[in-house]
Amino acid sequence: MENWKKILLRAAGFGGGFAIVGAIILCGIIWWADKPPKDKPFNTKAISAKYSGLGFQRRSDDFHLIFEYSLHNNTDKDYRLPSNSALMIVNPENGGLQKVADTTWDTDTVVPVGQTVNLKFDVPYKLADYNLQPSDYSDSKDVEFAGRRLKEINGIKVFDYTDRYEIDCPKWPITPATP
Repeated sequence: MENWKKILLRAAGFGGGFAIVGAIILCGIIWWADKPPKDKPFNTKAISAKYSGLGFQRRSDDFHLIFEYSLHNNTDKDYRLPSNSALMIVNPENGGLQKVADTTWDTDTVVPVGQTVNLKFDVPYKLADYNLQPSDYSDSKDVEFAGRRLKEINGIKVFDYTDRYEIDCPKWPITPATP
């Protein structure tokens, strides 16, 4: 009679242990399924950029630096830089990135597969943010202002959040004509 009690206790212990292990496995599966997916890393090789030109102009209360880069499509599909992309400048002191608000570019430009297309990035600066008034501004001050802003930039990065592309636009060459 005691033999069947031992068997019954062992069977109950095995069943209870099996139920506990099953519950732990089920909780692990549920936790793993609810875990948010990791973002894929930005592709830095899809679109390459080469410096093409630099300009600046004053428009009413704003000063605009206009960076021109040749974008080359290294992918197997046509590329269009979407409007929800972010342009960031690289800080020369620490290499950190700073988003630039109100930057514009031609979002209708398509870079065909294996081709290179010039694209201009218009970066505005509000003169009032630098305690300057457009009325007392001159062409020589434009060059001085552009030179100071360019020293604050060590290149540009464009982040395309749709395709997860990072476009590294190198710093322009420093020449005697550079402000």
